[in-house]
Amino acid sequence: MTAISDVNKGGSAKRWVGYTCPECFAIFRVPVEGQGKVAECPHCDLQVILGHREIVADAAAVVGAGEEDGAESVSWERSERSGRLMRKKRVSKKIVNKSPDWDGEVPDLPPREGRVLYLVLLVGLLFMTAGAGVFLKQFLESRQHVVRIKTAPQLIIPGVEAEKETLESSEILGENFEMNREIKRLTEVVEGFLKAPDLATMLGYVRDRKRVENLVRGYYALHDYAPSSYRRLAPMGEMKLQNSFLSFDVELEDFSSRPIAVEKTPGGYLVDWESWVGYCEMPWAELRRVKPTKPVLMRVRVSSVSYYNFNFSDDRKWESYHLTDVSDEYSVYGYVEKYSELAGQLAPAKEEGRSGAMIVRLRFPEEAVSDNQVFIEDIVTVGWVLPLTPVDPAP
Repeated sequence: MTAISDVNKGGSAKRWVGYTCPECFAIFRVPVEGQGKVAECPHCDLQVILGHREIVADAAAVVGAGEEDGAESVSWERSERSGRLMRKKRVSKKIVNKSPDWDGEVPDLPPREGRVLYLVLLVGLLFMTAGAGVFLKQFLESRQHVVRIKTAPQLIIPGVEAEKETLESSEILGENFEMNREIKRLTEVVEGFLKAPDLATMLGYVRDRKRVENLVRGYYALHDYAPSSYRRLAPMGEMKLQNSFLSFDVELEDFSSRPIAVEKTPGGYLVDWESWVGYCEMPWAELRRVKPTKPVLMRVRVSSVSYYNFNFSDDRKWESYHLTDVSDEYSVYGYVEKYSELAGQLAPAKEEGRSGAMIVRLRFPEEAVSDNQVFIEDIVTVGWVLPLTPVDPAP
């Protein structure tokens, strides 16, 4: 007999209505009063709602405000396909309001312990950065007055042994040489030389003025004179000491560097103008245009190269070198005979990646085909600083 959840307990005759089970299609009858109530099929035991197809839900199935995370609820839902009443269990979860990050993903919030760890690491990093800054400042300050006793590549002084690493300043500059005082005097002279508003003022800071003054005036007859703009003196905090000379780099406005040599004389410090401008007896453009066959004194940077052409095409006879000016704007190729005395003097320049500064005499062949290939006739000195004794004139 069909079980009805709401049984009529009165003694009056009941009215019945037929019903087909949506699951097993069995036909059974139920009282008319059972419409809309839950009954159980006598054949398959399916619980169905009589006369209705909507979902009947348990009150606990509706998740309301304040429901605890993980709470279970049970509801009844009729299958859309078969009409069978299905019992479903739901587990509610709390919704955490998380803001998405920049790419739309919701990041997992770190636990409190993780945040504390991050904070500790950040504070430690800040202290380490501050400590490193203090150390770097002290290190740089300690190097401001360092004197490096080694050869300046472009300012080698004749007669001085290269790389005198253990030489004391007092051996050359006298027992009364006091570094801070001398650096102040040296800086004043160099700044006066570089900032001189005119030639007359600049010549007052120039070494060997008697010999050099005519060279200076001739040079600036071809070049416009202007004070030298610079950013810093000795930007790396280093100075080089050779004989009675001190040299260091000058950082120019374009951030390039150029070495300057200053000699300590009985009358004070004086600047070597010739090495500063890379003075040559003939301008480079004129040298290539005129192609002089008599030797011309030139200040050059020398590096080894393999270039053989025109008058110097036989690589079995010649050693070849690349010679450039102070600004690297002009260059020529220089040649000496292999195994000659000059080739031996130029041997260090043949080391890979090495270049050296020299004062040399150059000349073109009698019937020069190219304007950039010359004989290296003589090496006057290594470096760009001449001794005070006059240089023998070219033969």
